[in-house]
Amino acid sequence: LPALLLQRKNEVRLERRRRGDEERRCERRRLIDRLTLAETSGALAVFSKIHRHMRRHKFCMCTLFHRLNLKGGLEVDFEDFYKAMESTFKCGLGPADARGVFDFIDANKSEGIDVPELEAMALIFRRRRWQEIKTEVDARRGNVSVSD
Repeated sequence: LPALLLQRKNEVRLERRRRGDEERRCERRRLIDRLTLAETSGALAVFSKIHRHMRRHKFCMCTLFHRLNLKGGLEVDFEDFYKAMESTFKCGLGPADARGVFDFIDANKSEGIDVPELEAMALIFRRRRWQEIKTEVDARRGNVSVSD
């Protein structure tokens, strides 16, 4: 009897692993479908390095990384980006805050103010909600001192 139970347990474990692999492959396919060809190889590199506790944010992270490197025209090192995102999620900020950086940048560009992506990201990664960024950047633009 114990041998049968052990065999069944192993079968269940293998089945779960197979299903998990299949889900990851499907997720990877969906990710590739949503990205342009230029973004795909880099996004898969990002995708494969994301830790377990950050997996639910992986698509957001891939697109954010590529918006910085492609749309933003920046050469952002993946390791720096990864560490920044990891600390962001660890301190309770989520993808919405990261997306807020771009909303903020786009809003400012439409008003003719150019806010560098890295400046906006730095503010977010100093553990502040993105709604607070506007105040800080406005204060800097007006040369008002901002306490850290």
